[in-house]
Amino acid sequence: MTVKQKTQKQLCAECQNLVGKARYTKPHANLVWTGGKNVSFMTGPADESYYTCKNCGHEWLYETGSNGMGWVV
Repeated sequence: MTVKQKTQKQLCAECQNLVGKARYTKPHANLVWTGGKNVSFMTGPADESYYTCKNCGHEWLYETGSNGMGWVV
């Protein structure tokens, strides 16, 4: 079993639905914003926001902007 599979087993159902979602997918209602920052890559900017789930305690990185990857487990 991979680390990603083990992590997904520990996620609540709402967090499991965010796995692999793109940057336009909004956070679910039980995520609490804990901070953020703007970063710059050679290819352009991205905004990073950090969330923690009230249900399962998972900490998320949410990247938006022109180079954001979306929800990062």
